[in-house]
Amino acid sequence: MAKNFRKINGVITMLGNAIATNLAKNYTVIEIKEKNGNTTTLQNVAISSTLDNYLNVGDEMELYLVKFYDKASYPLYIYGIKIENKEPIGFIPSAFSKQKNGLIIIGIIMLGFMLTMPISLYLFWLASKKSNLIKQMKAEVGQ
Repeated sequence: MAKNFRKINGVITMLGNAIATNLAKNYTVIEIKEKNGNTTTLQNVAISSTLDNYLNVGDEMELYLVKFYDKASYPLYIYGIKIENKEPIGFIPSAFSKQKNGLIIIGIIMLGFMLTMPISLYLFWLASKKSNLIKQMKAEVGQ
């Protein structure tokens, strides 16, 4: 689901237009001037509402990025920020793992079904062999 973990150090020089959702703020572009003088432009960036409060133009910080390859239209996600002289702050909302959680739940249900069906059929067969009621029903039918 996620690939290309990346870290960028520098000063934020531009924050583009953003669309706010319940879980994240989706920026069209973020421009960062790195310490070595290169300018990095990130397009289609999602950042959680919690971390967005720390993202300001002109601040020098370290951004931790991950690129998602799922059906979402925002391939980059900022999952951590480290500001000078402070501890790193990180946050990944649960919505980014909903698809993975759904697959795990489906897998558990399928495993339960695969284990339960043969065991229940065997127990039903065993009960039918030992049950007096079924023997009586067979006798009445004439088998």
